[in-house]
Amino acid sequence: MAFSQSDKNDWVWEQIGIPTDFKLMNTRKELVIAVVDDAFDLSNPYLKPYFHKNPKEIPGNGLDDDKNGKTDDVIGWDFSDNDADVNPPIQNISRFSHGTRVSGILVQTIQKLCTSGTAFKIIPIKSSSDSRQSNYIVDGYSGINYALELKADIIITCWSGGTFDLEKENILKKAQEQGVIIVGSAGNFYADKAQMPAAYPWAIAVAATGRDKRKYSVSNYGNFVDIAAPADSIATTYPLEPGLNKYISATSAATPIVGGVVAAFMATYPELKPQDIDRLLKNSAQPIDQYNSLFHGKLGAGLIHVNNLKNYIDNNYFPTRFLQTKGYLPLWRKGTKELSLAVAPLGKYPTYKLLLSQPLVGKNTLNLSLFQNDRTRDTVLTATQLSQPFIFQADSFRVNVATKAFKDKNTYLYYEAQPIDSSGLYCQDQVLVKGTEGYVVDGSGTGNYANRSSCKWLIEVPAGKRIKINFEEFDTEAKIDQVYFFADDGTHHPILAIFSGPDIPPIITSWYNKVLIWFVTNESTTGKGWKLHYEAIDDK
Repeated sequence: MAFSQSDKNDWVWEQIGIPTDFKLMNTRKELVIAVVDDAFDLSNPYLKPYFHKNPKEIPGNGLDDDKNGKTDDVIGWDFSDNDADVNPPIQNISRFSHGTRVSGILVQTIQKLCTSGTAFKIIPIKSSSDSRQSNYIVDGYSGINYALELKADIIITCWSGGTFDLEKENILKKAQEQGVIIVGSAGNFYADKAQMPAAYPWAIAVAATGRDKRKYSVSNYGNFVDIAAPADSIATTYPLEPGLNKYISATSAATPIVGGVVAAFMATYPELKPQDIDRLLKNSAQPIDQYNSLFHGKLGAGLIHVNNLKNYIDNNYFPTRFLQTKGYLPLWRKGTKELSLAVAPLGKYPTYKLLLSQPLVGKNTLNLSLFQNDRTRDTVLTATQLSQPFIFQADSFRVNVATKAFKDKNTYLYYEAQPIDSSGLYCQDQVLVKGTEGYVVDGSGTGNYANRSSCKWLIEVPAGKRIKINFEEFDTEAKIDQVYFFADDGTHHPILAIFSGPDIPPIITSWYNKVLIWFVTNESTTGKGWKLHYEAIDDK
């Protein structure tokens, strides 16, 4: 059965390699996709056929039939309000539309690729309370764990950030052990900053691009990104409204596109293993460094490309030249004694990193020809050198190897261009600031602050006090380079204020004895920066 499509997103499908005459794929496996988000309109006619029903739960009997501690969790669960209602609160639809819109893009992508959309089911997992004070997903990791309990094949997380601890890391490790793919948003803070859960090595981290294939303005970027997808005003579903008449942008739009592509191919090619997906996405990606001179190597392998991916699988396509900034070089091919594979992505990179998936056999070696500044240098790598990541300098390189050097035919040499990072020029990571009074500055001194910065300061005063903040200097790019203030010690807490521009901001007072400052800048204009004075005051 074919599904009708909105023509509003035709540019998206064309850009990711789905031509108008694309032959829909026949699914051979049912797939369960969990979407962990704020809320979901279960009555939406476009989405309703896709929602997963827990087969072990009897609807409406008020009992926990499957003994999982959740009564009547027939269609998902609300972890923040601890009930079975994942719908958005009627009195606040606009603030709880995110999950519905994300699901709409996921369903559209699946419909665009497959003949049978009903082979896919979505577990809607609500992870934001009806009474929340911010737009952050607070109980997302509990939602991921629940998706694992329900045996989801793919988990989509269009959120990022917050405090990451051992308990959350163990949940992500559990997903990896179960072979469950997590497709996650790289984040929307303009920053070269890895954000969990997308930055977890097993997850697929998705950056956002615009109609011109350039990085979408707010999208995070960095070496942790795996793939990019279009994200500029994607038409989608909305609570209590029919059709595809609302829009969503940034990484929350890009992530379900990638999730939908992954789901469609896993359902169509059931022989694919979860560990194959990252390799296939990267090796078939469309390079976009030529459109992103400021972000070479920081938007993953490139733009996801369906036709390339399908050709790669159907025709067992074996490239010998790789233009992506990261990918997997296949080191075995039937009937071939020796292989020569070239890696020549666009852009300038200080180093490359190599990692071999299987050890070399005996005394066999792997030969590298390194090209740099019109010079060639040959290097022979031994089993010992390749037992850990090997890092070298080159503009491009060629790998020469005898296929007999490996026992396993599924042997790959993972390569990754290491981009230049200038984001930490004046400030890095998070600084703890204690004391009853003091100053916090952006760190650039008399010069302008750096592009692509993402820096945090946590001010902590004695318990029972609040914090009064008074800016003495302020000059940032208006509405772009912003200083965020969070009500406690993490970005998952409510936002107190956001300041940008050339004017001195007003005095603010924290709610508690802690306040987190987050300074985020983009890739273009910079200013002189800022300086603030803080002091502890009585909590009244």
